[in-house]
Amino acid sequence: MEIHQILATASPGDPVTDAALDLRAVLRRIGPSEIFAHAVDGALEGDVGRLADYAARPEAGAGRDVLVYHASTGEPAVCSFLLERRERLVLVAHPVPPAVHPVGVDPGADALPAHGLVERRALRQRVSLALAVSEPTAAELRSLGYGDVAIAPLPVDSGRLLALPSEPATVAHIDEHLLGPLVLSVGPVLPYTRPDLLLSAYHVLVTYLVPDAYLAVVGPCPDAGYRGVLESYRLQLNLHRAWFPGPAGAAGLAAWFRAAAVYVTACDHEDAHPAMLDAMAFDVPVVARAGGGAGRPAGAALLLPPDDDPTLLAEALAEVLADDGTRRRLVDGGRRCRAEAAPERARAAFLAHLAGVV
Repeated sequence: MEIHQILATASPGDPVTDAALDLRAVLRRIGPSEIFAHAVDGALEGDVGRLADYAARPEAGAGRDVLVYHASTGEPAVCSFLLERRERLVLVAHPVPPAVHPVGVDPGADALPAHGLVERRALRQRVSLALAVSEPTAAELRSLGYGDVAIAPLPVDSGRLLALPSEPATVAHIDEHLLGPLVLSVGPVLPYTRPDLLLSAYHVLVTYLVPDAYLAVVGPCPDAGYRGVLESYRLQLNLHRAWFPGPAGAAGLAAWFRAAAVYVTACDHEDAHPAMLDAMAFDVPVVARAGGGAGRPAGAALLLPPDDDPTLLAEALAEVLADDGTRRRLVDGGRRCRAEAAPERARAAFLAHLAGVV
C-alpha cells in the first residue's frame, strides 16, 4: 500500500505545502509516500513530483493505495484527476481564501475560491475520509453534504526557524538599513492578506505615533499587476521605509523574525496562523485581526475587531512598541499558545484518523 499527497500548488513557505512535507515524513513510516502537485515551484523540483507524472503511472495497485488531497483553492485539473482515479481518497480541507478582494487585478485568481467550493461538492461521493483543519472549515464541509467530518489541525513546527542561523545576506541588509523598530508581516502578498491595510496603518503609525518605525512584508507576490498597485500606493504615501523584499528562505525568515519588534497580520483568514506561531517562537509580540474563526487564541495576540480601520491597527502597533507590560503579556501568551499547538499532537491526530481507512 502506498499513501501519496496531492496539492494544487506546491511552493516554499506555503502553509499547505509545509504541512504536506511534514506529514510525508510521518507517512513514510507506514509505506511509500510522495507529494504530487499540479503546479510546482522551481525551488521544490525533485522534492515534489508533478501530478502529470503520477497520472502516467500504472494503476495496478490503485485499489489498495490512498491519496490524501489537501483542498484549498479550487483547481479544475486536480478535481478531474481525482474523479477519474481508483485510489481511496482522503480529503484534508483547508480554509478557502475569501472571494471578495479589495482590488480585483486577476479575474482568474478571484474565481478560484468559488472553484474550491464546487470542487469539494463534486468530490463528496469519492471521499472515504473527510478531515478539516478547523471547526469553521468542518462546518463548511457539512454544509456541502459531508456527514462525518473530523478535525485534524495542521502540524506547524514553529521551532524549525528558531534552530537555524540567520542568512548572512539578509542580516547584512537589515543591519545596513534598519534604524528603528521593525514591524514585520510574513505571508503571500495577495489581496485577501490585506497588504493595502498594512500600508495604510503604517502610514498612520509613522505620521503620528512612531516616526522611526519600519515595515517589512516578506513573502511572494505572484501577481505582477497587484504588486504594481501596491508599489504605486506605497509611493503615493511616501513610505520609503516600507519594504516588500519578496520571498525568503527559512534562514532568511529567521533573520527577519530576529530583527522584528512586533509581528502583524491584517489577514483575518486562517492561513495567517502558522506565521503567527513562528513569530511567537522568537518571542515577538503579535497584533492580529480577530477573524477567520480559528488561529486567534486569546492572550497570545493583541486582537482587533475584524474591520478595516487602519488607525486602530496603527494604535495597537504603537502600544506594543511602547508598553513593556503589553509586550511581556503577549510574549507569555505566545509561549503558552505554542505549547498547546505542538506539532506532535497534530501528527498523532492525523494518523489516528487515517487509521480508519488504511
